[in-house]
Amino acid sequence: MVGYSPKRGLSKSVIATFEDFEKVLKSLIMDKSEPPPMKSEPIPENNDEIVKIIVGRTFRKVVNNPKLDVLVLFYDPVEQESIDALSLFEELAESQSEAMKIVFGKFDAILNDTKMKPKKYPSLVFY
Repeated sequence: MVGYSPKRGLSKSVIATFEDFEKVLKSLIMDKSEPPPMKSEPIPENNDEIVKIIVGRTFRKVVNNPKLDVLVLFYDPVEQESIDALSLFEELAESQSEAMKIVFGKFDAILNDTKMKPKKYPSLVFY
């Protein structure tokens, strides 16, 4: 059997008794914390810009929010194509954020990680 512990991650274990099985289930039910991503920049203290900064630790919270429609630009900050795309994305957000009623977010795909990121940059994904 495979188990999950927030401190140890995934691990293989053998459950010998019903009590052991019950402990594993209760720990999974009680643990509502999100496993930390592989990489994440610090959560920005001030995120009041039109294009929100999304980091590894906040990604799931933002894109899985059922009350929000989110357009995310995944970019590589050292590639010129991504830099140009980010500039255009910011212009789009400034001109359309009120009319479109969506959240515009940018995700540095080099300094942050998530299971849901595309393989090529720049990439736009709507959640």
